[in-house]
Amino acid sequence: MHLELKNIHKTFDKHVLFQNLNFNFSYCGFYFISGSSGSGKSTLLNILAGYEDVDNGERCIDSDVSIACIFQNYELIDELTVQENIIMIHDENEYCTDILQQLNITDLLSRYPKELSQGQRQRVGIARALFCQPQIIICDEATSALDVTVQKKVLDLLMNLQENKKLSYVFICHNLALVQQFCDRVIVMK
Repeated sequence: MHLELKNIHKTFDKHVLFQNLNFNFSYCGFYFISGSSGSGKSTLLNILAGYEDVDNGERCIDSDVSIACIFQNYELIDELTVQENIIMIHDENEYCTDILQQLNITDLLSRYPKELSQGQRQRVGIARALFCQPQIIICDEATSALDVTVQKKVLDLLMNLQENKKLSYVFICHNLALVQQFCDRVIVMK
């Protein structure tokens, strides 16, 4: 698995956000990105995911690497039920059933996103990313709408999945104390 940023240069208007930025995310594990608001954390994730172009440099990724994103604002389709939102491409199987149970959303499958709390929507977004069974999961504040107990359960689930597969997480979270015990690498944006 290969995902690397080489000599990335990114500006917004005349503000230089990144200049000759180099990161290698090719090693399986938990990458934690921290930094103050406006430091470029979300932009970095968008570049990694391929959603954001760069001015110069290159995003190097193997053609067979799959990436899924867990978004801070959930990105659920309001007209679809929870089940339709998370099983749009993949058939449900034992792995999926286990994820639904661990995220405690099995009873929500026939409901629509507008009928869910923020925490429930966030767990649905997490399930959707996990159902894709990607090699890299990009998490932009993926646990921010969850209470501390549920955050810990979700992080335990992610860690267990990472141990069983060749899987990497690139994680932004403002609660460093919560994720620090899981991190293999910490990147501080200044």
